[in-house]
Amino acid sequence: RFAGMPWFDGLCHTFATLGTGGFSTKNASMGHYHGSGWTDAVTIPFMVLAGVNFGLYYQLARGRFAAVSRDPELRLYLGLLTAGTLLIAAVTWGQTTTLTTGDAYAPGVVDAARDAGFQVASVVTTTGFATVDFDRWPFFAKAVLLGLLLVGGCAGSTGGGCKVVRVLVVAKALWAEAERTFRPNVVKPMRVGGAVVDADVVRAVLLYLITVALLVGTGGVALTLLQPAGTLDAVTALTASLTTLMNVGPGFGGVGAVQNYGFFATPSLAVLSLWMCLGRLEVFALLVLIFPKFWTGR
Repeated sequence: RFAGMPWFDGLCHTFATLGTGGFSTKNASMGHYHGSGWTDAVTIPFMVLAGVNFGLYYQLARGRFAAVSRDPELRLYLGLLTAGTLLIAAVTWGQTTTLTTGDAYAPGVVDAARDAGFQVASVVTTTGFATVDFDRWPFFAKAVLLGLLLVGGCAGSTGGGCKVVRVLVVAKALWAEAERTFRPNVVKPMRVGGAVVDADVVRAVLLYLITVALLVGTGGVALTLLQPAGTLDAVTALTASLTTLMNVGPGFGGVGAVQNYGFFATPSLAVLSLWMCLGRLEVFALLVLIFPKFWTGR
């Protein structure tokens, strides 16, 4: 409210921020309030806080500050947010940027960092707010956003996505595998945050990521087949499949920051609805329903 919103808008945007839901009372999303930098100054930190593992807040409440500061997932999460913001700000600085209201301007250093930081925080935490039409950004900036979109928030947060800790496990597994090529006799357990990661856990994470990739491709193909011929391009189909599975919302092309999903046919909406449920339930919790043995108990 003190940043310039009416009480009603302030309350609704608070719920949508901390719940990483992203729904706005304005058609232009948070871009409606872009003229007041204070709204971004409030929303960005709270989106970031919503994407943190809520178990760490319990640790803070118990005074375990060192445990929180050493948490590897939190460090990677904050590192990705910072790196993504700096890279996109460097690319968009001085370039014509179109707001979600339709207005265009050329941001300076501060505004470029502000726009980049907001979009990065919104995508990583899977909130889905937008202040600028990032679909008009340079290819590199969109590629960075796409990569961050896949990562998502931390485990134990309100955010969706693949989760930062899974990315951390996969990165460590790839590093260990690369090390084995020139040090084949070394036996060294993989650790994340001081805890040994079992080989079964690594396998489960890899299978999850492979399943996500297959579902994204399957969803994109299904949408292309279900829509009337010539009405859906590949970018829109694949990013619609990806963003619904990751619970982000906006994607690129026809489902960009200033677009919506209203043009999809009913069968396509059914697929996208299923993908949202799959993503929110971490895929396997819903996929087990297709196995007859799950129902028979045999």
